[in-house]
Amino acid sequence: MTEFKYGSRLSQVVLKKDGQKMSYLKNFGTGWGFISDGDSLAFLDNHDNQRGHGGGGEILTYHKSKEYKIANGNYLEYIFNRNKYFFRFSKIKI
Repeated sequence: MTEFKYGSRLSQVVLKKDGQKMSYLKNFGTGWGFISDGDSLAFLDNHDNQRGHGGGGEILTYHKSKEYKIANGNYLEYIFNRNKYFFRFSKIKI
């Protein structure tokens, strides 16, 4: 199953929305009501929520470079403690 809440919840923490703090990520995952670790695929952003469709809130994208890197670092830590890997690569004109 796909865990759609992951990206929006992590974005809220990194952006410090509603008093969120990075220290709250200690039990991030099932402790936050997500699907069980071994049964889901998590992602920070996708083609829909990058364009404001779905997600139910502000989703971090490459447009906020510093915060996006922080969120992706947390994402990598999260997935490397799991047994499923999902990476998305795209070309960016420089």
